[in-house]
Amino acid sequence: MENAPEGSLTAAREALGRAGERQAQIEARKEVVKRQLRKIDAARKAKGRGRPKKADSGKRKRLEAELIALDDGRLPGEAPPRPLPEVRSGPALAEAVRRDAVHYAAAAR
Repeated sequence: MENAPEGSLTAAREALGRAGERQAQIEARKEVVKRQLRKIDAARKAKGRGRPKKADSGKRKRLEAELIALDDGRLPGEAPPRPLPEVRSGPALAEAVRRDAVHYAAAAR
């Protein structure tokens, strides 16, 4: 990038640094969650047979959900990305109109 302005290179370096810090935060949080899950497993094995209490299973589910979010690159408290609305055209639009004509009807004036 010899011809790129110095400002854009600096901005790119800063963005790369922030991304690295964010990834480090995610990895650190993953280790904490995995450690907590191992602790729950060890307590469960020590306890013996039987069904876990609702609070214990809820905590495990919460930690597993947090681990999945971290694997997806989201920190705790961040909302998952919303899927884009489906845009229909051509045969798909014609089929949708045929199936649900009231929804696609022109507005009354």
